[in-house]
Amino acid sequence: MTPTPKLRFVNGTETFETGHFTADGHRFLGVRHVHKLQQWWENPDIMETSRQTDERGQPYIAYKYKGEWRDIPVETEDFTQKKTSG
Repeated sequence: MTPTPKLRFVNGTETFETGHFTADGHRFLGVRHVHKLQQWWENPDIMETSRQTDERGQPYIAYKYKGEWRDIPVETEDFTQKKTSG
């Protein structure tokens, strides 16, 4: 698989354990909204073809590499901490 410069943001939700329990011992699950950055990785050895038609009605064959979107870890910085000089 080869990384490409194609990037996208994806919004979604994910569940997580809150660490709290109900009186009968069941775990509380929380839901949080996530905003993920993804990059397209393609396999240059596998190509997909499809027959298409352009705006004039002329047929042509479109070529597209098969691949997948992968999450990119995003680093975050905490700017609320005061920097100390020294």
